[in-house]
Amino acid sequence: MEAAENYFRAAGCHAMDLRIISPRTPLPAFYAHLGYEQTGTAPFAPDVPVKVPCHYILMSKTLRDS
Repeated sequence: MEAAENYFRAAGCHAMDLRIISPRTPLPAFYAHLGYEQTGTAPFAPDVPVKVPCHYILMSKTLRDS
């Protein structure tokens, strides 16, 4: 994640946004530990077959110069 954040920071980006699939329950806490905050949810793509009900968890982090 650090390399990805540095890449986008160097490209002039001010924030990074993530979409996490809700059944991946450990991931929101993992990304929160890295400074990401949950900004909302979104429906999962209706044309993709799924085995369990799911939605996207949206997270974002402001990229500051380091």
